Amino acid sequence: MSNTGEHRLALSESGDAWVTAADGAQYWGKYGAAGVLAYDPSRGFLLQHRSPRTAAGNTWGIPGGARHRSENSLTAALREVAEECGIAPQSLTPLYAHRVNKGGWHYTTIIALADSTAEATPLDWESLDFRWIPKHELPDYPLHPNFAQALPHLLPLFESRHAIVVDAANVIGAMPNGWWRDRGKATADFIAQLTATLPAGVPPELCGISGLSAPGMHRCYPRWIVVTEGAANSAVEVAAENTPATAQHTQIAQAAGSGDDELVHQVQALISENYTVTVCTSDRELKSRVTSIGARTQGAKTLWQHIATAAQEKPAAQ
Repeated sequence: MSNTGEHRLALSESGDAWVTAADGAQYWGKYGAAGVLAYDPSRGFLLQHRSPRTAAGNTWGIPGGARHRSENSLTAALREVAEECGIAPQSLTPLYAHRVNKGGWHYTTIIALADSTAEATPLDWESLDFRWIPKHELPDYPLHPNFAQALPHLLPLFESRHAIVVDAANVIGAMPNGWWRDRGKATADFIAQLTATLPAGVPPELCGISGLSAPGMHRCYPRWIVVTEGAANSAVEVAAENTPATAQHTQIAQAAGSGDDELVHQVQALISENYTVTVCTSDRELKSRVTSIGARTQGAKTLWQHIATAAQEKPAAQ
């Protein structure tokens, strides 16, 4: 491709443009915009002091910017954070995506936990400073108007965490694709398909979250635990090699004996850590065991439907 062709492609991919939304106001981002509200329990919330040259300058908000055409919300938000303040994706654990839709334009806030390696430094003209601010001090700062309006809906999202535990044997067995010929390969293929969907997140309904309980909730990024057993345990090393950097909270639990017993053990451990747990299985006996200790369940076909939908979805929907 010529340099001119590459330049045209870059321009068509870029979302850097102003858009007039249904409310008549102008917003930055041809394909919408996304940012990250990061929280470190020991330091507080990471806020950006915006340059006077930006829209609503001299206010405090979150690092973020225009999405590109082929990016989903998480990918765009993590890119913007790295570009604006140097925080690597591996330092952040995304929990949820909250979306404000203005009609023809939307802003997606990624709710994320930050670890101690997340250090922010202004890297471009858009930022005067970055600061970790305790929750009780947030009212003392002049916040970006749109961020201030969304904040009451964002803060409660840090109070809950979701996990999905997958009964791999049952889920794989629900798909008549010849899995019985090589259980290990079938497990590796399933984990690879699941892993590919992780940056897109899951619809809140898959985690049992309703729009009424969490207004504006767009996506959930749960902690995933896939329980394998028997011959399928050989898939663990293969799956681990294909796990992307954005899937920090995914693990594979190998059952030394009964897969059901290992799954129940994993559920008990998560509930003790205050996770809200969903178990993906169609096994009636296992469903009864996990619901009796406080988990909810989704059938194997529901998970396969999610994987198929995520593979076909356009990034803008994510």
